[in-house]
Amino acid sequence: MNLDKFLGCIFGVAIGDTQLTLATIDALTESDGIFDMDAIARAHIRAYKGERRGWGRSTRKACERLTKGAKWNWTNSGDRDGAGNGVMMKIAPLGLWQTMAVEDIRPFVNKCIEYGKMTHLGTPAIVAGTLHAVSIATFAGRKDSFVRVPTFLSYLYELAKGLEAELPPWKDKISSQIINIMAYIDYGRRGNLGKQSPEDIASLFGGGTSYAYHSFGLAYAIFAKSACNPDNPDPFNAVFEAVNAGGDTDTNASIVGSLVGALHGMRAIPQELVEGVEKSGEIRERTEKFFEACKRRAK
Repeated sequence: MNLDKFLGCIFGVAIGDTQLTLATIDALTESDGIFDMDAIARAHIRAYKGERRGWGRSTRKACERLTKGAKWNWTNSGDRDGAGNGVMMKIAPLGLWQTMAVEDIRPFVNKCIEYGKMTHLGTPAIVAGTLHAVSIATFAGRKDSFVRVPTFLSYLYELAKGLEAELPPWKDKISSQIINIMAYIDYGRRGNLGKQSPEDIASLFGGGTSYAYHSFGLAYAIFAKSACNPDNPDPFNAVFEAVNAGGDTDTNASIVGSLVGALHGMRAIPQELVEGVEKSGEIRERTEKFFEACKRRAK
């Protein structure tokens, strides 16, 4: 594992929004690389007391409960109807943390579920967030940037099916959306991927709205399309496609950006975009401290 992948992933997120991603990074850093939900909740409270640009309804409501203390804590603060993409937006640091902790998949998944439930109790949000953290861990832990896309999607499908069997039932299933992505990629591999505009892809996945089911579908379809070409000279173009597809553009770009950055490292992030990110120097510094805390814990 190396710092370059940590930086690539977090700057990939930063193309969209970073506030709660950085809060999660800070919590893991302050706990010296230990997963501590109390520390993560405190970091969310600090973030809530600052600027809340781009926060979704469920995240706002959950963090408001956390600030009240008394009967409210991270075990019961989650929004019952929360099925937006807020968990996916901020969970990437847990995937990076896993590359150092190297836990068995089940304990790691349990941590992702706890993290998700702090703000969102809707099954699509929890499943999508957990799958995203697992994806980040998978790509950031690789030494190369080659992805067997069908194998990767099949793995996510099986994991999603297992999670959906144990979480409250929900009409829209992330596992079904993965089937849709697999069908899209299979269709595209027959010479059709290059003909698909971002708008065409969005029309297949609910427009990429802020609903986790739609956002996961669009973002992962666009990323999978890019990853199908192992010689892709410009993998970051997938982020621009996510923006051009419409819908919840900031979040979708962040999701795709984090995947591209975790897989390819900083070389995939255009330097001019890195320099244009608000507080880029501070983001780099906090990410470096996070990396060092994870490295110390891994020894």
